[in-house]
Amino acid sequence: AAFPLLTAHDGGGRIIAVTARIATERAFPYYGTVAASKAAINTLTAYLAVELAPHNISVNAISPGLVDTEALAYFRRGGELLEKARCMTPSGRATNVDDIAGVAAFLCSDAARQVNGQVLEVDGGYTRLFL
Repeated sequence: AAFPLLTAHDGGGRIIAVTARIATERAFPYYGTVAASKAAINTLTAYLAVELAPHNISVNAISPGLVDTEALAYFRRGGELLEKARCMTPSGRATNVDDIAGVAAFLCSDAARQVNGQVLEVDGGYTRLFL
């Protein structure tokens, strides 16, 4: 749906998806359907990046870790999950919305012209741990 708008003036554009790559690499109980949808987003990001690049459109995805938001209130033991993330993340803190916004702004900037087809982890190094 965005393709005609992005190509209307030959300026191209940026498409940014939000995913959770960790969900596609580790198994979490009762998370199978979500993991399958995240795997689809990751694959679609790669394919669209290749298909849309000739039109000056880049496609990337952001994969945030556990983000400190009000949404955690809907998780069973959300506060406990957040504290565990803080303790285990190499950066020593949970990801916040400003971290995600900063990466999105970078991906939309000219500095990211050659960044295409990537899933960027924004989790303070958590997914690099062998847990």
